[in-house]
Amino acid sequence: MLGYLFPTIEEEEPRFRAEVTRLSVLGLRLIGAICIGAPIAMFGMGALWLPYYPKATGVSDLLFIVMGSAFVGLSFVPSLRAHARALGVLSGFMSAALQTLGMQAAADFHRETLQTAPEQHFPFTMSLVLLVGLAALPLKPLQTFGLGCSIVGLFAVTMYVANGPQSLMGWGAFPLVLSLMMLLITTSLTVVLYHQRATAFLARVRAEESFEALKSAQASLLLERNAASQSRFAAAMSHELGSPLGALASTFETLAHLVQGSLETDSKRARAASEAIESGRRSYERLIQVVDRMRSLTNLDRAEVQVVDLNTLCRDTVAFLEEELSSVRVELALADIPPLKCRPEQLSAVIANLLRNAAAAVEDGGTVEVRSAAQEGSIVIEIHDNGRGIEPERLERLFEPEFRIERDRVTTTNWGLFVSRAIASEHRGRLELESALGRGTTARLLLPLAA
Repeated sequence: MLGYLFPTIEEEEPRFRAEVTRLSVLGLRLIGAICIGAPIAMFGMGALWLPYYPKATGVSDLLFIVMGSAFVGLSFVPSLRAHARALGVLSGFMSAALQTLGMQAAADFHRETLQTAPEQHFPFTMSLVLLVGLAALPLKPLQTFGLGCSIVGLFAVTMYVANGPQSLMGWGAFPLVLSLMMLLITTSLTVVLYHQRATAFLARVRAEESFEALKSAQASLLLERNAASQSRFAAAMSHELGSPLGALASTFETLAHLVQGSLETDSKRARAASEAIESGRRSYERLIQVVDRMRSLTNLDRAEVQVVDLNTLCRDTVAFLEEELSSVRVELALADIPPLKCRPEQLSAVIANLLRNAAAAVEDGGTVEVRSAAQEGSIVIEIHDNGRGIEPERLERLFEPEFRIERDRVTTTNWGLFVSRAIASEHRGRLELESALGRGTTARLLLPLAA
């Protein structure tokens, strides 16, 4: 029960506090609009049906309009937005004070024209102020109770000063008792409404977190499927190429030995044969390197945690994408960095995706630079291109997958960056993008060293 009367969610959840501030700003503007519009409406009704009514409350109505305009203006001041709820409470108290003083000023009009004492209208005025306040502002229960008590206290003092002690005795105390009952009712309503607002907000936060977790799970599943496909392909190719390459190497060495032996007397042909043999050996060694890289990919689907040198990982990834990056110049600026405990296959996929994006952003002959550095307990991998750059408004949405329908087919964009950021998050790191039109883009992968 105390949790409902003394809620602490604003202190425990900064996002809810920000939501309260936003709602309080809107509520303050609504209260200001009511303070401006209500006197104008009453003035119009008085002009139509009660010719003397405007004269009796003209000053009070003017003050209402001035006060409402002031609070609407204050709601647009950035430095005061954090205090919008307090300003809303102040506006409620001032509204009740002006209404109370206005009724006393028009006491004769009330008694002669409406056949009622002005204090009989006070419970209605206070209830209206509190109901507008708790509906427009996310008031806490104690705030509603404090505002109501201050309004009731002001009414009692006003009646005592204007009409003496007898105004608070007998039937004269009826408006005061009724006001206290309305105060308890509105405080109870505040308890329910504030709790519902907090519950609805927490439910929305949980839904957003679940959605983010679902997207991350989908990204991981896509990565695993992609890794498994690459693993099967790499395993099959390395197996199919391994045995023929071994047989080819043995045959080649035998033929080379025979050719060199038969051409020992012909220096010109021997030199040509030697060059051909050397070229064949270099090609063989290149094929062996390709097969070795393929074999290194055969455990992609397992994504085992290992301690690796990210510089080596960058070099291997660049070498593996040599054909795809053939239209650009790739420069490596790798500093000495400590080894990192990570899932190397996943990080290799991230680096490969960033390299492909960088190559696609530059024209033929452009430059893509891969840099590494150790910085404040983290390893930083940067991939910079000197391409066309990215517009600021588009840069903010690059990590969010988008779905489009093109020629009756559903296509996706930004999925690679979304998956890459998810992998960085799984390694407790982050992926950042910086770009300027005409100056290129830098993708920065920050990975903490601590396990």
